[in-house]
Amino acid sequence: MIKLRMTIVFLALWGVLNGWGQGFGNRELINADWYFNLGDIKYGGAEFFDHSEWRKLELPHDWSVESVASPSLASCTGYLPGGIGWYRKDLDIPKNKEGNKVYVYFEGVYNNSEVFINGKWIGKRPNGYVSFMYDLTPYLNFGGRNVLAVRVDHSQDADSRWYTGSGIYRDVYLVYANPVHIGLWGVSYSAKVNQKNAVLSVQAEVENTDKMPVTVKVLHEVFDRDGKKVGAGSRDYSLTVSYTHLRAHETRHDLVCRLLLEKKKSRIKKKKTKQKKKKLIERKNNKRKKTRRAES
Repeated sequence: MIKLRMTIVFLALWGVLNGWGQGFGNRELINADWYFNLGDIKYGGAEFFDHSEWRKLELPHDWSVESVASPSLASCTGYLPGGIGWYRKDLDIPKNKEGNKVYVYFEGVYNNSEVFINGKWIGKRPNGYVSFMYDLTPYLNFGGRNVLAVRVDHSQDADSRWYTGSGIYRDVYLVYANPVHIGLWGVSYSAKVNQKNAVLSVQAEVENTDKMPVTVKVLHEVFDRDGKKVGAGSRDYSLTVSYTHLRAHETRHDLVCRLLLEKKKSRIKKKKTKQKKKKLIERKNNKRKKTRRAES
């Protein structure tokens, strides 16, 4: 019996046909060796822009708290200024990582952030509180020079009821993943509990960003607080190719929707086919009855 007070740990493991398995991916913290400039730069996102004279720092970073307070500024910001700032970092992506998907994951940037990789603009996130992720893979030089740039626009600084700060104020990660992997935040669960037992339903979202359809096995295992396995379930899935030009979150939702729709369509089709066969048999039986009555 699984009780509500139990600490439950989910391990989502899966393997492709070659037996290779993983979770979402392997993360690498990249907080060190960033270059920062306070103030807007016209070509701050360019690949070959020289940032060697910028201030070198380690994340997390808040430039507002480093500034001088002024009574002319808003109380919600601690009377500190906002503004616009640029961050740049040289990335070393090993040649042996080629063939993997490579994502950059920001835990928090305040706010109106724009991200560039090797001079290519890859996205904007206005919200300053939520985490976000971008797929860097199509724009990387594996084994060569790569530059990640982030523009942060907090010029509208009186925008909150409490102090927010300005800049990349949380950790940043690179995530290396197999082309077929569990989606970001892709494992979820729900439970139906009564006085005697509990039924636990676990779901997983799997992305196929490869060029070919694959078959994967999704395995869920549930452990109690003592590390004892109290339940498990697995199922094989055939995944079609995702749209490779969509961003990660769009690709994930598209794939999940298509899998659900395909399953529903196949069930509906089978149901309709059975109904048609049943009606056809009934019609034939009715005709036979009518024929026998006419003959008698």
